[in-house]
Formats: sequence, C-alpha cells, structure tokens
Amino acid sequence: MPNDAEHPPEGDERIARFAGWLRSLHLEAGEPSLSEISKLSVGKFGIHISKASLSEWLTGKRLPPWEKVEHLARFLGGEEGVNECKRRWRIARGEIAEPDRRWPVWIGSKLTRPDSFQPRQVERAALAAAGVTGRAAIVSGFPGTGKTHLAAAYAAELMPHDAADSSKCMVDLTVWAPAGKRVDIVTAYAAAAAQVGIGDPADPDETAHKFLDWLDITDARWLVVLDNVTDAKAVAGLWPVPRPGTGQVIGTTSRTDSTLFEGRDKVLLEAFTDDQANTYLNEALNPSLSDDPASVATALQRLPLALAHAVAFMNDRHLRCASYRDLFDKRKHSLQDLFPDEAELFGREALLTVAATMSLAIDRANQAKPAGVAGALLELGCLLDPNGIPLDAFHTLPAHAYIAGRTDLEIDDVTALVVTSALANLDRFSIATRDAHAIRIHALVQHAAHDLLLGIPTLADSATIIAAEMLIAVWPDVERDRYQAQLLRANTTTLASTLHERVLWGHGSGAHPVLFRAARSLGRAGLLADAIEAYRALHVRALERLGPDHLETLGIRGNLAYWRGVAGDAAGAAIASEALFKDRLRVLGPDHPDTLKSRSSLAHWRAEAGNPAGAAAGFAALKNDHLQVLGPDHPDTLVTRNNLAVSRGMAGDPAGAAAELESLLDDRLRVSGSDHPETLRTRSNLADWRRLAGDPAGALVEFAALLTDLERVLGAENPYTLDTRGRLASSRGEAGDLNGAAEAFKALLADQLRIVGPDHPDTLSIRNNIAHWLGRAGDPAKAAVLSEAVLKDRLRLLGPEHPDTLQSRSNLAAWRGEAGDPAGAIVEFDDLLADQIRILGPDHPGTFNSRSNRASWQGQAGDPAGAAARFDELLADELRVLGPDHPETLATRGNHAGWSGQAGDLAGAKAGYEKLLADRLRILGPDHPDTLLTRENLAYWRQQSLRDR
Repeated sequence: MPNDAEHPPEGDERIARFAGWLRSLHLEAGEPSLSEISKLSVGKFGIHISKASLSEWLTGKRLPPWEKVEHLARFLGGEEGVNECKRRWRIARGEIAEPDRRWPVWIGSKLTRPDSFQPRQVERAALAAAGVTGRAAIVSGFPGTGKTHLAAAYAAELMPHDAADSSKCMVDLTVWAPAGKRVDIVTAYAAAAAQVGIGDPADPDETAHKFLDWLDITDARWLVVLDNVTDAKAVAGLWPVPRPGTGQVIGTTSRTDSTLFEGRDKVLLEAFTDDQANTYLNEALNPSLSDDPASVATALQRLPLALAHAVAFMNDRHLRCASYRDLFDKRKHSLQDLFPDEAELFGREALLTVAATMSLAIDRANQAKPAGVAGALLELGCLLDPNGIPLDAFHTLPAHAYIAGRTDLEIDDVTALVVTSALANLDRFSIATRDAHAIRIHALVQHAAHDLLLGIPTLADSATIIAAEMLIAVWPDVERDRYQAQLLRANTTTLASTLHERVLWGHGSGAHPVLFRAARSLGRAGLLADAIEAYRALHVRALERLGPDHLETLGIRGNLAYWRGVAGDAAGAAIASEALFKDRLRVLGPDHPDTLKSRSSLAHWRAEAGNPAGAAAGFAALKNDHLQVLGPDHPDTLVTRNNLAVSRGMAGDPAGAAAELESLLDDRLRVSGSDHPETLRTRSNLADWRRLAGDPAGALVEFAALLTDLERVLGAENPYTLDTRGRLASSRGEAGDLNGAAEAFKALLADQLRIVGPDHPDTLSIRNNIAHWLGRAGDPAKAAVLSEAVLKDRLRLLGPEHPDTLQSRSNLAAWRGEAGDPAGAIVEFDDLLADQIRILGPDHPGTFNSRSNRASWQGQAGDPAGAAARFDELLADELRVLGPDHPETLATRGNHAGWSGQAGDLAGAKAGYEKLLADRLRILGPDHPDTLLTRENLAYWRQQSLRDR
C-alpha cells in the first residue's frame, strides 16, 4: 500500500500532530462543546478564548499561544494534561526534538504462512487496489476457502513479521482483530491504543473508540484486519474509516448480508483453481504418495479445508492418492443418508465432502494415542460455539465421564494429559485450532460433525446434557473475567439453539440450570436489555414445554419482573409482580415460600416506583405473616424486617429505619454470627441510615470498620465490598471531606472498570458520584463535563426513558446552572419535567425533585418571587403525597421560606422558619444537621427583619 501523498512542510506537520493530540485530549474529556469552553474561559481561566480560536487550534490551522493552551489543557486533562501539552507544544514549535517512533507495531495474532501456501494473485490485487483507493475490502466466500490465510499473507507483505524498522514496511501499524465477538475487536483496539499512548486501559470500550478517532488523525500508515466477521451487529460502529494510500481496512467473512458490503469492496474467494489445487497437493504431499493428485483435487471439489484434511491423513498413513481417493469415495457414499437433499447453509455437496475428509481425519486422530478420545471431544465440541470453547470445559468431570463412556478408558484414566493429547490430535489433523484459553472448531467441520452426531439420537441427547454440565462446571460464582463470562454465555446460546434444545428442558420436567445461569450472567454484567430478552425467551419456552403454572415458569416470570425493575421500569416490575403474586396465590396458596416472595417483590418495586409508604405497609403485613408461618429467626423473616426498615427510611423516617435496623442487627448476630453476609449487609444499611439521619461522621467510622470485615470475609472484589466502598466515600464527603470523596470514588472506578467493565450500571453510578463530589468541591464546570459524558453513555446503554438517564439529565442541568448558566438550567429542567411527568407521573419523587430544582434556578436567575410561588405549589403536592413530616416536604418548606424572604417577605420567611424549626426539633431532634441549618436560617431572617424596621 504505497503512500504517494505529498508531505506538508515540517513545521506544519508538527502543528498538525499537536492538533491531533489536542483533539484526543478533548475526546477524553467528554467532548465539551466549543461554546461551553469559550463561555467558561473567562470565569475558569481568567482569559477569553474564542470559539474561532479553539476551532483553529483543534484543526491545526495555527499553533496556540502557551498562556492560553496551558489553561485549556488543564481544564481538559488536569495537571498531567498540562505537562504532556507543554512537551508536545515545544515539539510543535521546534524547540525540542520529537522522539523516534517505535514503528513498526503489530497488534494481535501473527499467522504463519501454511506449508505450500497458494497465493491468490487476482484476489490479492483486489486488496491492494482497495488500499490505494481508500475503500474497505471484505474477503468473502464459502467456509474453508482460505480467507483468513489470504488476509494474513497480504498483511505480512505490508509488514513482514521479521521487520525491525519501518523502512522495510509499507505500513507502520498492523492490528489483527478476531471479529467473531465484539469484545475481541474492542480488546485488540484497546491494546493498539495503549501502544500509541491514548485512552485508559481500564476502560477498553471507550478506549477502542478513541483509537478509531486516532486512526482518523494520525500521520502513521496503518492496516486493520477484522477476521471472521460472523455478525454484522458485532462490528457495527467498529469499522475504521480507510484513507487512500495510508489507512486500509480488510474484513473476512462467510456471511452474505448485503448490509455488510455496503460501501465496501467485496473480494470473492472461491475454491482453488485446478492449477492451485494440483500445485498444493504436489507441494504438501510426500512425493512418494503423489501418484494422482488431480483425481483427489477433483473429488474434494478443490476445497482448501478438505485438501488439508486429506494431506494430513495421507502423510500420516503413508497413503497414496489413489488409495485415499478410494477411501474417500466409500466414506462419502456411506454418509449420503445423513444429509438432506435440500440445499444446506454451506451446500450439501461441500458438506458431504468435508464430512468425509473430516471423518477420515477423525478416524486417524482416534487411532492415535489416546485412542478414541479425539472423536468424543469433537462430539461435544460440535454442539458449542465455533468461535471459541473454553479449554477448561474439556477438563471437567462431566467431560471425562463422557470420554470414558465413549472409549475403553476408565474415568480415573481420563487425565488432563489424555485430554490435552487428544486436543493436539484434532489440531494436527486440521479439525480444530487452539490457543491458551479456547479451542476453535471450523464452522464447516462443526456443521458436518453435528450432522454425523444426529445419526445417533440418544448419543446426541446425552452429549447435549454433558455439554451443558461442562459449562456449569467452569462457570464461576463471581464473574471477574468478562471475556470468560462472555465465552460461557455464547456457548450456552449456541447449545440452546441446536436441534437438541428440547433435552435442556428435561422433556417437561424442568429446564437445565445453565439456561438460567446465562440469563442471570447477562444481568450481572450490566447487559440489562439482553437479560430481559433472555428471560422473555425462556418464558416462551417454559410456556411451551412446562405450562403456565409450573414452578419454573412462575420463577422465570419473577426474574423477568426483577430485571425489568433493575433496568428502570419499576412501575412495570410492580405490575408484573402483582400479577405473579395472584397466580402463585391461586396455584400454591398463601403460605408457600414463593407466594410470600412475590409479596416481598411487589412491595419492593412499589417503593422503587415512588410509593415507599405503600411499600412499608406491605412489608409490615408481610412481616406479621412471616412471623406466623416461618418464625422470627427464619432468613426470610429477617430479610423482610430489613426491607421494612429501608422502606420506612425511604418514606421519610431515617431515624426509625436506623432503630429498626439496630434491633435487626442484634438478631442477625445471634442467629447467623458476625461474619455472615446478611449480618454484614445489615451493618451497611444501619450505617447508611444513620448517615441519612444526620450522622455522617459516625457512619464514616462504621463503614470503615465494615469495609475491613467485608474484604476479609467476602474479598475485595465482591459486589457488597465495592458497594460499601462507595458508601464510605459518600460518608466522607458528607462529613466534610469533599475532595477525599471524589478521590475515593476515582479509585473505586478503576477497580469497577477492571471487574465489571465500563458499561455496567454501577460503573456509571460511580462516574456520576465523581462528578457530584468534584462539583461540591468547587468545580461545577468539570462536574458538568463529566455529567454530560455519563448522560451520553446512559442514553446509549439504557435509553432515554430509564430513571438513571433522567437523573443524569437533572444532574447535568444543575451543574450547568452552578457553572454560571441558571437560565440554561431552567430550560433544561423544563424539558426534563415534561418527560418525567409523561414517563414517571406527576407524583413521582424524581418529578418532585426536578420541580424543586426548577424553582431554585428560577430564583437564582433573578426571580425570587416566581421561585417562592413554584415552591408553594410543590409544597401542596408533597403534603398530599408524602405527608407533612417527610424530609422532602420539610425541605420544600425551607426553600419556600427562603425564597419568600429573598422576594421581600421578611416576616413570611421568619414565620416559615420558626414553624419549620419546631417541626424539625420534633421529628429530627436538636442536633440533626437539618435542624442546625434551620436555626441558622431563622437567625438570618430575624436579623434581616430587625434591620428592616
């Protein structure tokens, strides 16, 4: 891919590289608008930076002066950004030399050229032409035609594997990304980004997109190969934009989706030509065996994969072409009845051909020591994901038992060495390939093996159950490795989509646990929409296989309601839970544990939907029934007491919640002991409600002690441990250490990204908390930038109507107001309120909160009378919905009094605070922070009243 572009003068090139780095810094900061930066420049930097100047700096039209770009770099990247900016700015000015680039760089697998590789000159020329014209090229064709090897050979031409410097290369950077799964592409891009010094290794998804942006602006020459695209959706948004002569994109696929080729060159790769097939056999075969290669090539339809099977078999058996042709014809004829006459996905004749060569190869692999094991492994592997099966799954007891049943080995004789040797045999005969973590079986081989397995229905059923047991055996309770979790889910999906799926439902007796484990794994990974869809699909199957009143069908409905609620549809979860409760009451009776569980879920989701008082009433009634049916020390009784306490706190009684939890903790310690997870959780809830009841300093001490115990008992990466770190950080902030809270959440974010990834809802919440505490610490502009980035991700992951997305809009509007734009905050809150009333309803706590914010910013914008009027309207609704003693009702009374005073009604402000103080003394006591704040406000307005006389 030669580069014939004319280079700009050296100084302009340095400025262009500086501008490219500045754009990357701008992206990392969440892409604040130029208008926003310009608007904040005077108040934030003490100097004015116009939008026009910003645009020129970011596009490389001119180099910015240091006294201005220093402040911009600090705003976008902190002190680290300033230091790096100074170095790059001096390089751009020519003051210091630019360090040598460490090109060439190759990211990903380096596929060695196979023995007797046949160059495809026509197709290779098409790839080169696409590189010159700046179009992406996709090598497409029948499975087994050598698409990956063609792409690998072309990549090695542009960057030889042994090249020590760029002078021997036509590209500086090569990225080889397996494209069967989105996570594999993201991982490759993140590794490349780390090599060129951009992005955050702890956030691979975001870093991958920054790498794509970097490809757009870099002056380096590059090649990106997306190998084996199996799903157009998996690569959506991850195709780099090619550049004529300097940036090339190549994909390989067996798919025929028209959307995959839109705007891209299709390079069709078919079977070998006669000359290529004969040349391959003459080169690859032992010369003494090459008596009639043309007849073998013709019989095998010149399919490279089938020819590779044949060559491995003949060389191993020292078998001449005529003899192999004889064996092949007989084997193919014996398999005719296993394949239907109608056209298959891969073509019936091709499947027959590969099935015959594969079965001969398997026979030979089975004859090699350990005898018979390779075939048993393939019977299991053909039911699982062709893009990768965890190697550990074949080393489990279920797999060993299956191998023993299919061979003459006793189960104790099936050792790790036996399995490893058999996997090596599959690799040697071109049946499968493996790396350190997974084994991959070519889709065509897998399809043929599966059709062979179908010939023995009872064996196929047995293999299906064993494959499911293998996945369960290696599925960790805590999914720390996101790649492993995704691999297990993909294999479950493949297994459940086979013709033997009915076996996983126990012929009507119940579903296999692996189906539920995969669905739950999606939810725990933060893939909420996928989890909901998985449970919906399970429900459809359960209705068909088990009937509507089966325990597992009802249980699936409970899980579906739960994940709907977690995904933000609390009202829908409450409705679904109520319907489930009625059905369980009808089917199981009032005292069945599942019926009681439905009542608990119903109360919980009512609280989340904005009715904590109704939830508290539901939990109180449930507590009484639990005491009668289960007894005081039953785990479900204790859980209900916890939920009752929490709902009371949510309904406006934090002190009552703390008292209830304190009593519960005594019983937890007596019944379960100090290290039981539920005891630790109760300690966490007690500390939290004490914090909310006005004692953040005390909560800080309790959370610190609890965290030590959680790390000892559950481990540092347990979700409860991570949650407690967040509560400890919040307590630190509420106790007065605002910067300490922000730093604690930053440290938590690094671990959260590593453990559950960037798109998990908890990760987004932590990022939101970082913005919150930075804003509270005096940097509302930075808080607005970070809040906007969180909002973008929540819109992408959760959608516009999720409560978390709505909360992010509220946060962003508030921080923009704090940063000096109260009028803009009013506009954003008006838009938000319209959506909240439509989605949540007018009486939802979130709607009330936005009305409060809207009123406050009206006052901040210079209309205190209008603010007081809005708070008066809000107070009437909160009295109706929440009652007079709810914390939010009391807060609204304070806001109404304050803005009435600002509007000139000093007597009204003084009277309002006098009444509020009396109620807060009664409800919260004299030492609560809210009570103390009310005293201060009352003193202020009394003083103002005296001055006004």
